Amino acid sequence: MDNRVIAPKSIYVDTETIFNSINCLPTSEDRGILFDDKGNIKSIFFKLSIASQYQNSEIRKISKKTDLVAKTVFITPSYFYIKSNEKSQLRDKKFRKVTQFEKVNGKAVNFLYISNTNVKFEENQLKSQVKTTAEHLFFDCFSKVPMYPYIAEKWLTDKKCYLINEFFGPSLLECFGTLSLKQRVSVASQLIDLVATAHSKQFSLGDIKPSNTVLKYFSDDTVEIRMIDFDFSIDHRTKNKTDNHFYGSPLYMPFEAVFEPKINFFQADIWSLGITIYEIFTFDINILPFKKAPNLIFDYKNGHVKAVNIIKECEADYKTGHTIQLYDREVELDNKTKYLYDQIEIMIHEMLKFDPTERWTIEKIKEFYQSLMNNYEKL
Repeated sequence: MDNRVIAPKSIYVDTETIFNSINCLPTSEDRGILFDDKGNIKSIFFKLSIASQYQNSEIRKISKKTDLVAKTVFITPSYFYIKSNEKSQLRDKKFRKVTQFEKVNGKAVNFLYISNTNVKFEENQLKSQVKTTAEHLFFDCFSKVPMYPYIAEKWLTDKKCYLINEFFGPSLLECFGTLSLKQRVSVASQLIDLVATAHSKQFSLGDIKPSNTVLKYFSDDTVEIRMIDFDFSIDHRTKNKTDNHFYGSPLYMPFEAVFEPKINFFQADIWSLGITIYEIFTFDINILPFKKAPNLIFDYKNGHVKAVNIIKECEADYKTGHTIQLYDREVELDNKTKYLYDQIEIMIHEMLKFDPTERWTIEKIKEFYQSLMNNYEKL
C-alpha cells in the first residue's frame, strides 16, 4: 500500500502576524486565514484572548532586521499547527515544538512535537524509503492501540516524512537511575505486553531498546510507557519475511542478526527484549551481560573489522551457558525481592539462548511473567 500523499500547505509567517490582533474579519471562506490583495496568505487569525497567552513568551529576538522569529504553519482541514524555533536532534530526526489550534475557534488543544526525516535519494534511497514506509505502515496498523505516543498528523511525501506527535515523556534510558522497583516491575510488564501485541498482529519490531521506550510519570508514582522509532519494523501478514537486512543496535542484536543471511525476526525481538529487561533490573547498568560481542559487532558494522575475524569470538561470548546475574550474590536481599530477581534471571536466560529456536516465544514470556507477578504479590 502506497500511503505517500502531498503534505498540507505550509506557509512561513512571523510571530507578530500570527499573534497580534487583526482589526478586520478574515476575507477567506476558510475561516482563520487573511489574504492580501494579491491572493497570498497574509496572516493567521486568532481571537485576541488566545493571542495574549503566547505573545510575550513566543516572540524571541532572532532577526536583527525584524526582531521576530519566523514560524511555519501547517494548514489542515481542521487545525493549524504552528511550529516554533525550539528544536532538538535525535539521530536522523529533528524535533520541534508545535502548538495545535482548532480552526473554528482558535483553541489551543495541546502541545506536540514535529519530526521530519529527509528521504535520501542517493545510494541509501531504497533503505530510506523502506524504513520510512515501514514506520508509517506500523502507525496505520496500530492506530487504535496504545503502542506509541498519540499522533495528531502524519504525511509522507517523496522527499520527507512529517510526524506531529505527542511529547510523551523521557526515554527509559534516561530514567534508569530514578525508577523504583515497583516502577521497574510495571515497565517490564508493559513492555512485554506491547511486544506481544505487535507479534500477535504479525509485526516484528526490529529495534527494541531503552532509548526507544518512553515513560510518563503520574502523581501516584505509577508509570505508563510507549514505544517509538519503528523504522525497522516488518509487516509479516502476507508472508514470513526472513531476509536479513542487518538493522539494529549492536548491544541489542543477537548473533544471527549479524552473521546469518536468514533470521526469525520475532525471535530476534525476544533477544532485544531480554537485553532491555536485563538493563531494567540490573543493579549495575555499567555491567553488560556480554563482554566482547557488542563492541566487536559495532566495529564490524562500521567497517573496522571483517566478519570472519570476529565470528568465533562473538559466538563464544554469546554462548554463556549460565544464568546472567542481575545482582552481586554478596548483596543481601529480602526474601520477596530475592525471589523476584532470581525468577527474572531465569526468564532472561531463556530469552538470550544462542539458538533462536530455543528462545521462549513472547507468549511464553508473558505467561511466565504474569505468574511471577501473581506469586510475588502474595509473598
